[in-house]
Amino acid sequence: MKRKGRVAETDGDVLRSLPSIELLLKRPSLAGAIARYGRPAVLSAARNAASTLRKMILGGGQAPPEPAVWLESECGRLIEEAGRPSLVRVINATGVLLHTNLGRAPLGREVVERAAHRAAGFCNLEMDLQTGTRGSRLTHVQKHLLTLFPSSGSLVVNNNAAAVLLILNTLAQDREVVVSRGELVEIGGSFRIPDICARSGARLVEVGTTNRTRLADYRRVITKETAMLLRVHPSNFRVVGFTEEVDPGDLAALGRSKRITVVADLGSGTVVDLPAELLREPSPSAYLRLGYGLVCFSGDKMLGACQAGIIIGKPRLIEALKRNPLYRALRPDKLSLAVLEETLMTLRTGSDQVPLLQMLRMPLAKIEARAQQLMVAIRDVAGVEIHAGESLVGGGSAADLRVPTRLLSARPRGISDTRVLAALRKSLPPVIARAEKGRVLVDLRTVRPDEDSELVAALRAALSGGGSATD
Repeated sequence: MKRKGRVAETDGDVLRSLPSIELLLKRPSLAGAIARYGRPAVLSAARNAASTLRKMILGGGQAPPEPAVWLESECGRLIEEAGRPSLVRVINATGVLLHTNLGRAPLGREVVERAAHRAAGFCNLEMDLQTGTRGSRLTHVQKHLLTLFPSSGSLVVNNNAAAVLLILNTLAQDREVVVSRGELVEIGGSFRIPDICARSGARLVEVGTTNRTRLADYRRVITKETAMLLRVHPSNFRVVGFTEEVDPGDLAALGRSKRITVVADLGSGTVVDLPAELLREPSPSAYLRLGYGLVCFSGDKMLGACQAGIIIGKPRLIEALKRNPLYRALRPDKLSLAVLEETLMTLRTGSDQVPLLQMLRMPLAKIEARAQQLMVAIRDVAGVEIHAGESLVGGGSAADLRVPTRLLSARPRGISDTRVLAALRKSLPPVIARAEKGRVLVDLRTVRPDEDSELVAALRAALSGGGSATD
């Protein structure tokens, strides 16, 4: 509602007194900014600052005593903010190893450095250096995937959703794909398997119920229009209680008997042997041994690499995927392939160098020792204790897996836990933690040991109410 009378006239007077954009750009600090950042960047900042001030005044806010000075200062802030990257390194103190909002699998520094060195200039992305003719960009990762999955063809696309889309569009367009109702998952961001299936041009045939599906349910709906039996591993949830699901081997056998391609979308998948108590995600190799035609999984989950959709399976099916024009729209770039190749090479020589696996295998005693050191460093600014907790795999992987950990629990003095979390996010680097019952919780399983000193500085500043550790 607009204000009337004298107040409205005062607002109008203030708005009319604001300097024009051209006059604002002539102020000394902004003239210097134009020389440094260019006129378009400074002009955009000036317009945004002026718009903010007008909205503030019209909304009933108090106008600054010197509007021109405020505008100049706000322009400078906006210009500085625009000059900083918004994608920054953060310290993950949540205890969620594959945090979707924090980039999922962290990449090893050496992996990134070697990949960046190769991708920074020209590279033989699609050139055969032996013949001097055009080669395949997949060559760089196929040889390593062949080592992990002998006798299998392979293909890499942008992500696992793209892998599922390409498989369905290539092998089942205008035909039927049979899926259990209990596997019609939503993979995050409102992307659902039925939606991907519809976009691919395949016709979805649902069988069974949410909690119980039998082999007979699949057999009953198979017709001459059936192109595929699709098994989707529910990585991000578990159905417990009165349940029944078809054994993966039995589904593969049914496909063979009917000469129908059987495909497994594993979502996460793991290529490294881990103790059973640590991980119960399915292995792509196990599904290939059962006779599945194709298996797909993510690169940035249990593999510990960059975002990618990895497809392995029968060479003739892989070749069909390559011939699909849609593949060109989904193929990875040189930097992704360089990171993926470096990660695969690391897995071949020793998985201890993969950050995700380092975190999973970190001994409880080591976590507790680090927590003790942090407790000593911050106990003068908060009530601190250490207690048992659980880390999560996250990222839509191993939904029921809880890894024992030790939590540093800090109770702020005279400040809310919400305010502490906000201050931690403003630190450089930002720290992402969690809170429970008024306490700020830090799980060091997901914090690199070389980040401990930065974490201490951020915690001390936030818990003392001093704001950012860099203020």
